[in-house]
Amino acid sequence: MDSDVLVRSAMLFEDGTGGRPGEPVALPGPKDTLPCPEGGPGISVLLADTGARMIADADQRVVWSTSGAALLASGRSCISIANGALGGRTRHSDALLREILDEARLAAPRAVDQLIAPEPSLRPELFVRAQSYPGRGAPFTLLTFRNLAGELQGIPDLGHLYGLTGTEQRIVAMMFQGQSVTEIAQAVHKSVLTIRTHVKRIYGKLNVGTKEQLFSTVLKLMVD
Repeated sequence: MDSDVLVRSAMLFEDGTGGRPGEPVALPGPKDTLPCPEGGPGISVLLADTGARMIADADQRVVWSTSGAALLASGRSCISIANGALGGRTRHSDALLREILDEARLAAPRAVDQLIAPEPSLRPELFVRAQSYPGRGAPFTLLTFRNLAGELQGIPDLGHLYGLTGTEQRIVAMMFQGQSVTEIAQAVHKSVLTIRTHVKRIYGKLNVGTKEQLFSTVLKLMVD
C-alpha cells in the first residue's frame, strides 16, 4: 500500500479538514499536492479510493474512513465502531485487532497483515493490512480491510503466478467461501482424499503450511 495515502489522510486530519468517521475526506484533484508537516516537500494527492479503508489514532478512535469501511463496520463483520472507536465484535476479534494495531506501530513504516475471525474455532472473516505513520505527537494507522466472503471474484490468477491447475484454483476459491474439504469433495465429485491431496499440492506451490497462511498470501496480492 502506497504510504502517500496514509500521509495524505493523516495530514488532512491534523489540519482540521478530515471527515467524520464514515465520511470520506474531500480530496483535491490528482495533480494537486499538500505540504508535508513543518515545511517539508509536498506529496502527490491520490484520488479518493472506494475500498474499505480507515485511519485510527493511538486510542483506536476512527479519524477518517471510506464509506466502504464504514459499511463493513456497520454490518455483520468482525469489526465495529462504537462511540467513534474501532473494535472487534467479540472478545477474540477485538484482541486480534488490538494485536495488529500494536504490531503496526512497532513495525512502522512496514505494513503488517492479520486474519480476523470472530472466534478461534471459526474461519477468518476479514483480512486486515495495517501501516502506521508517526504523525505529530501520536501515531496514526491506516487499515485496509478485505472481506473474505465478499471479494471472491477478486482472487488473482494463481495458475499464472504459482502454477495452480484450474481445479486447484477452484478449490482455493471454495476454501475462501468457507467450505470444508468434505463439502468441496461433494461439489466437484471427488473423494475427500483427492481433495486433501490437491490442498497439499496447493500449499506446496504457494509455500504455505496452513489455510490461514494461504489466505494471507493470496490476499496480500489483492491488497498490493
